[in-house]
Amino acid sequence: MKFQKSLLNLLKCHNRLFRPAQNGISWCLGCKLPYRIFSTKSGGKQPNIILMGNKFVGPDRFVEEEGRALLHFDRNGHVVSLSGSNPMYSAAMNHISKTGIVVFLDTKHDDIVDRLEKMKVNRIVGQSPDVPMIDILKYRQSFYEKAYDIRVICEENETQDSIAGKIVAELKRYQNSSGYVSTRDLSKQPHEVKFSEAILQGLAPDGGLFVPNNIIAKFSEKQLDRLVDLTYQDRALRILEKWIHPDDLHPTLLKQFINNGLQ
Repeated sequence: MKFQKSLLNLLKCHNRLFRPAQNGISWCLGCKLPYRIFSTKSGGKQPNIILMGNKFVGPDRFVEEEGRALLHFDRNGHVVSLSGSNPMYSAAMNHISKTGIVVFLDTKHDDIVDRLEKMKVNRIVGQSPDVPMIDILKYRQSFYEKAYDIRVICEENETQDSIAGKIVAELKRYQNSSGYVSTRDLSKQPHEVKFSEAILQGLAPDGGLFVPNNIIAKFSEKQLDRLVDLTYQDRALRILEKWIHPDDLHPTLLKQFINNGLQ
């Protein structure tokens, strides 16, 4: 609950600590994580939880300077909220993704446009005067798809409280990953196999199907609404991400396999 409140404050743009870089660019840090989270990416150190999604940032030609500032980021054990244009600088994203778990807040583009209009923002980084806002948001999406470990599908007009709850739930699922078991193994301690073993075996020795040996991820009705207009490949990606841990098969590779297999 304490962690969820920290995330909620960050999502509401309150309770932030801005640390200026030498060139005047600044990044924001949330409160320290209140409990231990393990990530294979952070080399045994307490990982960061990195929130990524569309937000308004500064003027043109800001992406490179902003990215260079992020290259100097060296904190551990914090919740870090990136700007909407950070993922457009690949070197910076390669650097910060090594410090912890990158969470992509996958938000409906129309919701972002509505939010920006309420903020009276009519232009964001990377947008030319003759390019509609919705087009630049779609363009940015391609960068976000390359950089995340966990995707949180945000519902239409979802509240910050609800989004924070989804982030916590996904992090717990990430943390409590287990092996795969047969649907026909009804014992109290079913035999687990690794993801790679389940893939190579196909069916379990008893003829059952392999499923994760933990709580099965679910979609809310409004999250399912978000999947309706997607391509078959994109819909498959979002579903399989719920069943396959990123340490077993990272979303970037999973997407490649899906696109190659379902052309």
